[in-house]
Amino acid sequence: MASADSGGSSRVTLGVILMTIAMLSIPLVDGLAKHLSVSYSPLFLGWARYAVASLIVLPITVGIHGARLFPAERRASHVFRTVFLVTAMTLYFLSIARTAGGDNRRARQAQALTRRPPRAAWQ
Repeated sequence: MASADSGGSSRVTLGVILMTIAMLSIPLVDGLAKHLSVSYSPLFLGWARYAVASLIVLPITVGIHGARLFPAERRASHVFRTVFLVTAMTLYFLSIARTAGGDNRRARQAQALTRRPPRAAWQ
């Protein structure tokens, strides 16, 4: 019985650790997207997020399920779900790119400086 309890306890501990990592990664991704939105399009950020996630998840999935990567049942609903998730994340990146903040303020200042021609020292 003691080994069953310790096995269950280790799975709970693993679950708590994984949940903590997942919850801490959300603000990290948000901050990174906010920072990158100064230089890159929200469409590119959305694409890059899912491209990187695919590079991480696909090898794991192939290792676990082999050649059967995608579910055979309800494929249309999975496609719609994916389209909605990508759209929602891209719109979220668009909204944080347009929200007033430190990074956007610096970008607006840089744009204002590039619009006006610099004055020469002798003028």
